[in-house]
Amino acid sequence: PRALELYAQAAEQGDAEAQSNLANMLRLGRGTEPDPAEAAGFYRRAAEQGLAAAQLNFGLMLTSGRGVDQDEAAAARWFRRAALQGDRAAAFLLALLLLDGHGVAPDPVEAARWLLAAAEQGEARAQYRLALLFELGQGVPQDPAAAAAWCRKAAEQGDPRAQFDLAQMYDQGQGVATDPAEAVRWYRAAASQGDALAQYNLGVKCASGDGVARDDVEAHLWLSLAATSGLEAVTDAARRGAAALAARLDKDALAESERRAAQAVTGKPA
Repeated sequence: PRALELYAQAAEQGDAEAQSNLANMLRLGRGTEPDPAEAAGFYRRAAEQGLAAAQLNFGLMLTSGRGVDQDEAAAARWFRRAALQGDRAAAFLLALLLLDGHGVAPDPVEAARWLLAAAEQGEARAQYRLALLFELGQGVPQDPAAAAAWCRKAAEQGDPRAQFDLAQMYDQGQGVATDPAEAVRWYRAAASQGDALAQYNLGVKCASGDGVARDDVEAHLWLSLAATSGLEAVTDAARRGAAALAARLDKDALAESERRAAQAVTGKPA
């Protein structure tokens, strides 16, 4: 392909952007056979010229060991270089290495600083992990209100883990005032993305009328989905709950539950 040829020519002339773009094509097999080792070589050349995107991608290859020998210490160095240029994904990944002590000495305080830097740039994964640090008091002072605030930011960007945790916070009054209706709102958001714990909790809420109008059909559909999720923590309880509801629902109501379940899973009208 012409694009591959042009990138290759510019890359050999030392153009960092071309080197990075060529590496992307080689890594993904676009217009050519995938060649992770060749891709890593071009990422490195661009990274050494200071291109943050290449530093990030070369770090990812070092982390996974794809195309290069796995080397988390080297990955951390490249993530740091990209993060210092303001790359939010690199800041997040560096923070994970610092939290887990992979390739670097564990340092939750520094990890929290990088998570904050990424979170303030809108990185949802960093916002969620930062919320967990504030919840646990790891690397930062324990602060349930700050945990809830950052969890909300990630939840509003669609992170299902954050949506479920935020629902729990509203359920239990952790960092926010107890609000069953708000809990239902966030359980529903996570449940609609396939989160089995959220599906189970939403089913229980619909069955009891806590924070939402009681609706046995709605409760049955969410408990049925949780029961078939394969998540051991909820499958048995969800199966029992769904069976109890099914015993008092008529044929039309059960058919309506199945119709709604299909819509909930696909996001489209059944």
